[in-house]
Amino acid sequence: MTADEHLLFGLIALQNDFITKQQLIAAFGIWMSDRSRSLDEILLSQDAFKQDSLFLLQKLAAHHVLLRGGDLDASLQSLKTSASVREELEQLADSQIQHSIAKVKVMNYVTEVPSIRETGSAKQRYEICRPLDRGGLGVVSVARDCELNREVALKEIRGDCADDLGFRTKFVQEAEVTGRLEHPGIVPVYGFGTGADGRPYYAMRLIKGDNLAKHIQRFHESVKSKKEAFDDSTLKRLVRRVFDVCQAIHYAHNRGYLHRDLKPGNIMLSRAGEVKVIDFGTAWIKGQDKQRVQGTPQYMAPEQATEKIVNEKTDIYNLGATMYRLFTGHYANPSGIPGDDGAALGP
Repeated sequence: MTADEHLLFGLIALQNDFITKQQLIAAFGIWMSDRSRSLDEILLSQDAFKQDSLFLLQKLAAHHVLLRGGDLDASLQSLKTSASVREELEQLADSQIQHSIAKVKVMNYVTEVPSIRETGSAKQRYEICRPLDRGGLGVVSVARDCELNREVALKEIRGDCADDLGFRTKFVQEAEVTGRLEHPGIVPVYGFGTGADGRPYYAMRLIKGDNLAKHIQRFHESVKSKKEAFDDSTLKRLVRRVFDVCQAIHYAHNRGYLHRDLKPGNIMLSRAGEVKVIDFGTAWIKGQDKQRVQGTPQYMAPEQATEKIVNEKTDIYNLGATMYRLFTGHYANPSGIPGDDGAALGP
């Protein structure tokens, strides 16, 4: 690997708060004395991050270059870093490192607020059209994919979450997990990359329709006003859609992933009758050693609220609570505001 590749990886790790400036400088110092080792290998050996974080960072770096037509120089030139990071790297007095860091712009963090709208290769790929949704972690917009001339849903991390390591790690994992789960019942990811400041974003299929929570609300309002019977075709159709979700989650379980926040608000029904599970931001990958309180209280399994070990039965409980909401119009757990699908806890 070249100094350019090492620097790209190091700066993305730094800007996503996986490492500190001191760890980056120290790692380059070790690399200067032993160039047979890669920077990511050095940082891993220094316990700067774990193996799963290494995989995410490698993917981020690769996508950053890919979005710029595979041009490593263009990728470095699109990055910005603080003056102090640049100065300390220059002081290492290594010609290769100095040549690489010279390609990176200096950011004034007080006056500059980089955005995904500034990124892209020779031509900006995504053009924001209009806002779509806002959640606890991200902001979703309808965007135009200029390369393929189609509308997509573009999810960016919220500005007030962007500087928090836990939120940023969660956001990257959400994109990674969703992208790996290729199933008709899970929303497909089209693109994954970083903005000019190294912050991640991803593009996914734009689902034209409503979430299950809105369908449930409309159904019970219609029954209450006697516009339709409880056992009418609407209920049967919605039950079949939940069965479709069960198939998608079974697929995810077989590949080692738990969703942990299954609820009507995270189940999209398209106008064409398709079902898509969304928002894997609280997903847990088998083998991870940390489990926090994750999920939405109105649908949360008992073990989720007490930080006990979760497993596939946790998602099944969430689905059962979703069915309860569908049949009764109420929450299985007493907390919650009528008409509100609940906010997830995290990161």
